[in-house]
Amino acid sequence: TMLFTRWLKGFAGRILGNRKRTRTLARGRRGVTRGTSLGAGVFSRTIGTHSEQLEDRALLAVNAVIAGTVLTLTGDAVANVMTISFAAGTYTFATGGDNITVTADDATGGAVAGSGTTTLTVSAETLTTINFNSNDGADTLTLNSRGAGDNVNASGGNQNDVFILGPGQTTFGPTATIDGGANSDTLAVTNGANTFIVTAANAGTLGVTTTFMNMEVLTGGTGSDTVQGTAGVDAFVVTGLNAGSVAGMTFSSIEALNGVAGNDTFTLSAGVPS
Repeated sequence: TMLFTRWLKGFAGRILGNRKRTRTLARGRRGVTRGTSLGAGVFSRTIGTHSEQLEDRALLAVNAVIAGTVLTLTGDAVANVMTISFAAGTYTFATGGDNITVTADDATGGAVAGSGTTTLTVSAETLTTINFNSNDGADTLTLNSRGAGDNVNASGGNQNDVFILGPGQTTFGPTATIDGGANSDTLAVTNGANTFIVTAANAGTLGVTTTFMNMEVLTGGTGSDTVQGTAGVDAFVVTGLNAGSVAGMTFSSIEALNGVAGNDTFTLSAGVPS
């Protein structure tokens, strides 16, 4: 258990309150033979005490292990709320059911301040929510693993952010939300069969559990991936092999298109073989 008051805040039930510090007030005088001898003929005499109220201190029930550039955080069985600010790195969470807010690019003062690559690995916990906030930098977030009940919500900032489902992952969580934010943002998968379901311009769901919005690029992986249209009228444009655009988003490494309902159009760009 470590005291991490600079980085981690808000653990409910872990506040040390009503802390006081008491000091003894003493006066030393030469030639006086009463009190405690300080040597050299000087005696100290207690004349009173002074108490002062100290600020509350958060004692965090989290075990932190740093190995190189990898930070591993392990919480306890109590539901806590943890806030971490960082530039980039690799983070492994064994949270014990805790809720975590991860804020990237804590530095300020530049168009791409704090840009970096972040990898999250969440142990097989339940009722855990991780909120990843990308501030002003161009960040890449990769989710390598998570528990069945875990949600990883992500918010992009003002630059081009990338949100990646790592190998073997099919969703960011049962009710996860990925908001690309401003500029050109990418939602990508690594492998397996995935379906991007378009619901509106620059928005949709990955599978049926991850909702995304403000997204400009959809990228498939090594498996067989599909882009599915809305129930209304969609205009698909095929610009190359397994690539194209729809609803304000470009896509690549997509093996199938599904217009669903509505009078949809599929247009081949110049030079694309039919």
